[in-house]
Amino acid sequence: MKAYLAGAILGQSDAECREWRKDAAKALAEIGVEALDPLRRDFRGVEVENMSVIIDANIADIEASDIVLVKGNIPSWGTAMEIVYAYGMDKFIVVWGVGDVISPWLKFHTDAQEKTMELALARIVEFIESTKHIGSKSK
Repeated sequence: MKAYLAGAILGQSDAECREWRKDAAKALAEIGVEALDPLRRDFRGVEVENMSVIIDANIADIEASDIVLVKGNIPSWGTAMEIVYAYGMDKFIVVWGVGDVISPWLKFHTDAQEKTMELALARIVEFIESTKHIGSKSK
């Protein structure tokens, strides 16, 4: 299985973009899931000149994924569009970093909403276990 790591990049520091993805990739690998990190193609500072490359590559990663793990602590246009795209592809989408009040749009388009990455990863484990028994995702 593969998981795409979605979350704000534009306007974020290197640490804000990379640290959680590094931790998530390590935790996912421990449960047999390959992480697809969009920052392996780092276009910060030249986003507009490379927008087609960025969008096409991120869409290809989402299409190749079974799961989308979203850091949703701050609004991001790109992340929102990735969520809707993944929803249309019937991917299992877990958002973490959310508070007690969640946008109905975010709740509708995601399978689980958690406060911490650890809780989101537990939801991914549940999803993987459920697919072993039924063979496909059911919402």
